[in-house]
Amino acid sequence: PRSYFSMRHAAVPVVMPDNELGQDTNSAATKYGRKKFWDSIYDDEIDGEYAAEEYSWYCGWPELRPFWEEFVPSRASRVLVVGCGNDICPVRMFDEGWTDLTAFDFSAAGIARMEDLFGERRLRDGVTLLQADARALPLPDSAFDASLDKGTLDTIFIS
Repeated sequence: PRSYFSMRHAAVPVVMPDNELGQDTNSAATKYGRKKFWDSIYDDEIDGEYAAEEYSWYCGWPELRPFWEEFVPSRASRVLVVGCGNDICPVRMFDEGWTDLTAFDFSAAGIARMEDLFGERRLRDGVTLLQADARALPLPDSAFDASLDKGTLDTIFIS
């Protein structure tokens, strides 16, 4: 599969072996555990509210911001955004000063959407995007000060 790994100064497509992204089999208990399902959402292959250009699970940045500011007050924090998909919240976080962001998603199509949402300037100025399986992240332990998850753990649990 093709994935996107955007470093601070360049967006470079990376081909990752299937075993590093997890196997997309039909053995997942629900569609939410299947990579094919998530790719179809972000590729607009199915109808539904999630196929929008942007979609915020559970709440948007205005609702989340007061809690985020309380628990992650330092704008210098290294932040991991789990299962970013097409959520605009990380973009709003960046615009308000949390610029050391790494966001990942299981779906390459979700990462492509996120690249569009962030735009070239933000990607160049501190955002890292990565296609990855949350169950086996290719990131070092203790690399982040905070993480934002708005639904990925739920989908793993029900899958």
